[in-house]
Amino acid sequence: MKILGIVTKKNKDIEKTRNLFSGNEWVNKEIEFSSIKAHLFYKRENIKVVLTENELFISHDNIFINQENRIIAANDNKIIELLSSKKERILEDIISNISMLYFDIKNEDIFLSSNRAGAGRIFYLNIDGDLYFSNDFSLLFKVKKKLKIDHTAYLSYLKFGAVAEDTTFDKDIKSIPVGHYAKLNIEDLSMRYHPFFKLHHIDPVINETEENSLLNETEENLLNIFDSISNSDEKIHIFISGGIDSSLAGFYLKKYHKNIIGHFCMFGDNDPELKYAEQVAKKLQIPLEVHTINDKDVIACIKDTAKNTTYPHVDYSNIALNYLLRKIHDKYGKEAKIIECNGADDGFGYGGLNQIKIWKKLYKYPSSILNMINKFIKSFDLWMSDNSFCKKLMGISRAKEKSIYASHTMLSAGEMVYLENSSKYNKNAVNNLGKYLEPMIDTDSPSYYEKMNMIQFFHTNSRLWVAKGYTPSENLGLKIIFPFTWENMLKIQARIPVKTKNRDGVVKWPLKKLLEKFMDNDFIYRAKSGFAPPILDWLNKGDNSKYFSDTIFNGQLIKYLNKQKILKIFILIKKKKKVSRYATTLLWSILFFEEWLNQHNIKISE
Repeated sequence: MKILGIVTKKNKDIEKTRNLFSGNEWVNKEIEFSSIKAHLFYKRENIKVVLTENELFISHDNIFINQENRIIAANDNKIIELLSSKKERILEDIISNISMLYFDIKNEDIFLSSNRAGAGRIFYLNIDGDLYFSNDFSLLFKVKKKLKIDHTAYLSYLKFGAVAEDTTFDKDIKSIPVGHYAKLNIEDLSMRYHPFFKLHHIDPVINETEENSLLNETEENLLNIFDSISNSDEKIHIFISGGIDSSLAGFYLKKYHKNIIGHFCMFGDNDPELKYAEQVAKKLQIPLEVHTINDKDVIACIKDTAKNTTYPHVDYSNIALNYLLRKIHDKYGKEAKIIECNGADDGFGYGGLNQIKIWKKLYKYPSSILNMINKFIKSFDLWMSDNSFCKKLMGISRAKEKSIYASHTMLSAGEMVYLENSSKYNKNAVNNLGKYLEPMIDTDSPSYYEKMNMIQFFHTNSRLWVAKGYTPSENLGLKIIFPFTWENMLKIQARIPVKTKNRDGVVKWPLKKLLEKFMDNDFIYRAKSGFAPPILDWLNKGDNSKYFSDTIFNGQLIKYLNKQKILKIFILIKKKKKVSRYATTLLWSILFFEEWLNQHNIKISE
């Protein structure tokens, strides 16, 4: 779904406004608010608009509503009925992920919402009394010619992988926080945020009967989702990695759908996970299409991914996902429906849960000692090294923030190379990470575990992992579904105790236990190799290496960073020294944001 609109209190030349958004590609609707005009632009093929007798104006895309514990598909009359009585609180009953706006003309109200989970945010920009809004960040630069860099956001992106709401890369553009809706004050065009979703965590000691009951409820919720998403004859595409999440989803999906095609992406000709994906496809009795990204494809893949991404985020595998989406689009057309299973481990058991006691001990270290360790690491560039001693030092220094929201989410050493007021912007970035998460926790004083669960799900998963799927699929006109981010799945995972999620150190234990009905233990409890592109190989190979260095060192962003330290990482890699993930993730972060600016023709103002 594409949303783009403008609310203005001035008399404007409508045709001139339309031309800002590619003229004929956009359709214009005018709605009168006494003396105030609201102009809604929407792409004819991607958005559905309903005008009701009650003067409610809504745009939506495949909404699923929970009614009396039943999941029902999008139904215009039902939505109209609920909106008439509940207005914006309808969002509390929507179980799938949507971005949404609607106008209540009768009461002169405008509401916009970002997704409960995922990358579906609404961005807005106020210029001289005109408020522009869109779920495509890049489109707002058709209005605002140049990007005015927000250093807090940029440092947050480099260090934590994504920007926390409501800041964006641009000082003038804001984002409605995930899990929130905004009510627009049409007198001064200001926004007021309201959370529409809360998670109630419980972490009790439970017996085997209670545990089995939670597992059965998890299974029932997943079955209901797959039963509701389409008719049984419709062709469904599912990404099968050979891992737990996609394998389990595949078996539940097969109970209701026969026409399923699996897809697997690999880099080069040797991927140890391919044989496991093939095992799953064989047992499901579905075809598995294997798509290979070779070295010669890398540059084109990165550029295409940046072009299809409406808001930059750090995740190596976004180019693999975009590549799969492109292949499906080109072969099966825009009507393809895709199942992506990111998000399961973030809710049902992840490695960080095994380290709760360690982090609690680290937080007890005096700040003076932690800061001293951090300065030592920075002075001697120890963050670049991959040896065990440096890894331990980095682990300790990450606790210096004294913030559960920051310590677990550091992906790169962005803070180590930032030239601007790094300390100030770092403090702002850390504070922003949890700012809009705590209102979605249904307790007055959130526990350590509750905070950890929220940052894992709504930052690590929503702002990073799921983000890589939503916007590329939208730009290609495809429908992508993340079943593990639906409301019922979020709520059940909040009620599963830590000791059940990570049983004796085994992550994702509930999902693995459910998978035992379909696959043997050797498959389920093996050590997984993970998925990551060979960044170090690319940096050492001809055209790809030159592309990385030229894009980074000749770009717009390098002026905010210590160029010599970035160059040092390149030299270490060229010498085939082992470098840390903090260093390689940093290079990727800079490269992808720079390429995103290039593909969208966005210039940073001086």
